[in-house]
Amino acid sequence: MPLGSYKWSYFMTKVSAPYLYRKRGIYYLQKRIPTDLVPHYGANSIQKSLRTRDRAQAVRISSNVVLSLEKEWQDLRFTVPKGIAASDFLKSGVLQVPLLTEAAHTYCEMKGKSEDKRFCGYVSRVVAEVVAVSGNKSIKAYTRADALRFRDALVARRSRKLQSNETLSASELSGILRLQKMRSMLLIHFPT
Repeated sequence: MPLGSYKWSYFMTKVSAPYLYRKRGIYYLQKRIPTDLVPHYGANSIQKSLRTRDRAQAVRISSNVVLSLEKEWQDLRFTVPKGIAASDFLKSGVLQVPLLTEAAHTYCEMKGKSEDKRFCGYVSRVVAEVVAVSGNKSIKAYTRADALRFRDALVARRSRKLQSNETLSASELSGILRLQKMRSMLLIHFPT
């Protein structure tokens, strides 16, 4: 081994890397997302396994990742969207992430079905149910907990239909059974 690589490796083990931590001998990267970009990512931090037990290699890998993240965050904050004057963008300074209802409207337009009342009606009904359960948030702010709440609301609605002795089709009945099976499996793996 050349002498220079030894010095470099020794130097890399002494570098401060506050975003690194070890778990069962493997190095992980954990970096906090800036608060103004949390709605874009829907999380407060980024965690990633670096798949190495060597600190010097972890420092090298994480340095590249952190540099890329910082560049991405700078681009998200300061890239002027098309159709907006640079002066207007600098005045607002706010990253625009659409709310779920706005995203649903855009979805119908992008699919080319904004005139199709049946398609748009179905999309708006589903969105209205999600909003009723979790609120009208930016599309990046929805979490797994919101999805579980929505699923539980659907299961409860189907259970009420069963209790009222309404006639169910075979597909509705199998859907209820699948949802209840998923719910019981989730409760086993993720007890509340």
